[in-house]
Amino acid sequence: MKAADLMLDDWCIYKDMQLGDRVVKVKAIYPNKKIEAFGKNFSVTTDELTPIPITEDMLKKNGLKRVEYGVEFGNYKSKDSKIKLIKDFNNWIFKVNDGIYDIMRCEITYVHELQHALYLAKIDKKIKL
Repeated sequence: MKAADLMLDDWCIYKDMQLGDRVVKVKAIYPNKKIEAFGKNFSVTTDELTPIPITEDMLKKNGLKRVEYGVEFGNYKSKDSKIKLIKDFNNWIFKVNDGIYDIMRCEITYVHELQHALYLAKIDKKIKL
C-alpha cells in the first residue's frame, strides 16, 4: 500500500512475520512513509500493510441488507440520499442516489476505499470488521 492511499482511521492488515496477519487502524501518517497503527507501540512501513477486501459478511455486519435480486446492497441513508453497493465482478459499485439521479458513483474493492467514499458522501459511519 502507498501512504497516499490511506487516511486516519483506515482499516488495513499488518503483515507481522512473528504473529501473523493482524487488522490495524491507521492512527498517524508521517512524511517518511511510516504509519502508526492502533494496537502497536511503534511505526510500520507501508510495505507491511495490505488492504482488506470488502465482503458480503462485512457489509451485513454494518447494517446493509441484501436486495431481492443480484448481490445489491443498500440501506445507508444520508439526508435524502440512498447509498448502495452493487457487486460488479471483482469490484463493488458505490452509489449515492438523490431519489432520481446517481449523484456519486465510484468503484471500490477495499474497506479503506469504502471508508473514503462514506467520508466524501458526508456519512459518519464507523465500519465494523
